[in-house]
Amino acid sequence: MIFKRQEGFRFVFNEPIEASFVVISTGEKSDAQKIKHSCKILDLSARGLKIYTEAEIGEYKNKPFSLEIHFVLDVTQIHAVGEIIWSRPFG
Repeated sequence: MIFKRQEGFRFVFNEPIEASFVVISTGEKSDAQKIKHSCKILDLSARGLKIYTEAEIGEYKNKPFSLEIHFVLDVTQIHAVGEIIWSRPFG
């Protein structure tokens, strides 16, 4: 897989933006099982974003899943759905 970390537009926030996300498992029909996790958005580009979270999402690695993320940028409420391309432990 080719990563485009050097793409033209990548905005790094001086102060990370507070956000929240839920894990969406493929084939999941009930909203009752979705747990909201907090995260911080570190940077943003046209094709993705980098977040930091203390939530453990390793339990989903054996089945297809997506993340639904919610945050406010300036005064606009943003809702996006995407997949994790890579992750690593912090600290």
